[in-house]
Amino acid sequence: MKRLQYEVVVRDLLTSTGSSLLGLLSGGQMIGRPLAVQLALVDSRMADLLFELGRAGLLHIEVQSSNHRKMPHRMVVYGVLGALKHGRSHVVQVVLYIGKPRMNMPCKLDLGGIQCEYRQIDIREFEAEALLATGNPADFVLAMLARGGADRLREIVSRAAMLDGVERQRVLAQLTVLAGLRGTAERLKIEFEEAGVRVNIEDNVLLREIRDTGFAMGLAMGEAKGEARGLAKGEASLLVRLLESKFGELPRWAELRLGKATRDQIERWGQSLLTASTLEGAIGRR
Repeated sequence: MKRLQYEVVVRDLLTSTGSSLLGLLSGGQMIGRPLAVQLALVDSRMADLLFELGRAGLLHIEVQSSNHRKMPHRMVVYGVLGALKHGRSHVVQVVLYIGKPRMNMPCKLDLGGIQCEYRQIDIREFEAEALLATGNPADFVLAMLARGGADRLREIVSRAAMLDGVERQRVLAQLTVLAGLRGTAERLKIEFEEAGVRVNIEDNVLLREIRDTGFAMGLAMGEAKGEARGLAKGEASLLVRLLESKFGELPRWAELRLGKATRDQIERWGQSLLTASTLEGAIGRR
């Protein structure tokens, strides 16, 4: 479930806060308005990000925090369904990899009559220094994930601390969540303390949802005691909401199963949820 947290934050950074990285991912083409990402036909399919691209184009971005061996299969499905739903004749696809291990996924698919190829970019191909130079708050956060970001943690926190009000809290909270991707949570906590800043996740709707998993709040407040219990309870709560959004109101047997689940089970079910077409396919039969 942690991977979902990271990807949600980066998707938010690429859209609502207008990062300059979005323009780089499009190859410099003019990006139009965001489009609906729900691509349901029979099974429920939802792309990460869709944007208009010129008059007839579509920009499709998937954010990945882990290597997925079947990524090309997902991309061809999302690309075709997106073009069909939005009536587009040209689709540009990009996978933005934000994980810590080396990116190791295929970027093309050849099934004979069906072929798919797309750009695959590790965020470390971008320099933290260049992102910080834009002055865009979203880029301050993404700089931590870029090349050299860990070495500029103090500068990143300093830039974030100079922002005003809600924007300041938003950036600090996003840094808190994404620090888990680079193993810099403890260092970030120290930088926060030295800069005299605290994270108030309550000020942001998106980050309150992430906080509910018990992960972000544990990092923000530095509370090691009881963290495991909070994580398990929070991740189960988030999984319930994700299941309900895909399959509707959960039956009693499913609620009971989720209530007794271990963290390992929740992790497995969270991964199954991405491809399952039924509730039983996600968490097993009653």
